[in-house]
Amino acid sequence: MPHGRLVGGSPDTPSTLDLVRPRLHAPRGEDSPEWRRQAATARGTGIPVEARAPCDGARREAVPGGWAEILGSAGPDEAVLVRPDGHVARRASGSSHGALTEVLSRIRSTA
Repeated sequence: MPHGRLVGGSPDTPSTLDLVRPRLHAPRGEDSPEWRRQAATARGTGIPVEARAPCDGARREAVPGGWAEILGSAGPDEAVLVRPDGHVARRASGSSHGALTEVLSRIRSTA
């Protein structure tokens, strides 16, 4: 997971690295209701995942647009699935219905 400095919000999350523990997360630049719905669906199947955004109202990027630049991201519907150890497991573009649950189920079945 690339480091991006964050300001505002809780002092417990000064960096994007602080967003990934202790579960799998689908962080993205700004909050997305669609990714949150997909994460809730995945949790309903027993997969511990949360959709957390570096920017969530009070918390924001120290360098606006820096997170998208670090990730090479261009679209507002992109997300990064990060393992609990901080490694990026998958990048996703678009928020097609069920995409997150599908990917997590495949990952879980091979573990």
